[in-house]
Amino acid sequence: MKPGNKNTFSTRSTLPLGDKTLTFHSLPHLAKTKGVDLSKMPLSLRVLLENLLRHEDGDIVRADDVQALLAW
Repeated sequence: MKPGNKNTFSTRSTLPLGDKTLTFHSLPHLAKTKGVDLSKMPLSLRVLLENLLRHEDGDIVRADDVQALLAW
């Protein structure tokens, strides 16, 4: 599956690494902008959350899916 194109929560960031640039979704940025404390969320759910953000496409993975996990 190809990563999604949407970035509804503005979490997409880049990290230069030598001659490459890595793309990731910042959970600390999400926590700050949404006013949630992710430190209480189990690591397995944080991994799932980052995966949802990475694959958000508005079709298979929607912003509502991310919101539902944030309400955990």
